[in-house]
Amino acid sequence: RWAVYEASDLVTSHTDTQNENPAYPSDLQPRDRTRQASREQIAEMAQKLDPRLMGENPLAQHGAPIVGADAAVESGNARTIALRTAYEQGLPAGRRYREWLTKNGGSFGINPADLKGVEHPVLVRVRTSELSPEQRVQFTRQANARETAAMGATEQAKADAERLTPAMMSRFDVGESGEIGSAANRDFVRQFIGTVPASERGALM
Repeated sequence: RWAVYEASDLVTSHTDTQNENPAYPSDLQPRDRTRQASREQIAEMAQKLDPRLMGENPLAQHGAPIVGADAAVESGNARTIALRTAYEQGLPAGRRYREWLTKNGGSFGINPADLKGVEHPVLVRVRTSELSPEQRVQFTRQANARETAAMGATEQAKADAERLTPAMMSRFDVGESGEIGSAANRDFVRQFIGTVPASERGALM
């Protein structure tokens, strides 16, 4: 069922500084949000968050976060933390989200008047089915699984090659060892990683 929660009342796997949240059932979070790549992903999401992508969606991996009866976020921890960050830092994305929710809340059964007493509202999907602890863990794993097949090595190499520019390659030092991780290649690696979507940086790093 649809509901609106105060952002601070949602129990996320990690805090807004991306430290593990001791109040969250740790076995429900398959991802390590303490990694630098995850921090960068959430920071970028907080800047570019599109409210339209935080509503209706048939997939658990997208749309409004899914929470249990205890307000623990089962799917959408990054989305929730990013939105909370946007609110707390006064970013335009937070304002856009609230305006979108005020305008479109009726389609989710939310009365605009109900939002007036909520400082930082978040539209969520509350799971109403009863699950055992084991089933809940299984659900969160499935809800966080990617729905597209990962690229093979050759496909990934082609995609990476398309990101390279002559200016970037001018910074690449082959050296005698051919080691890409050498100190001489730091600028090259930094530039290349900057071309990769935030959601893909974790695997690359």
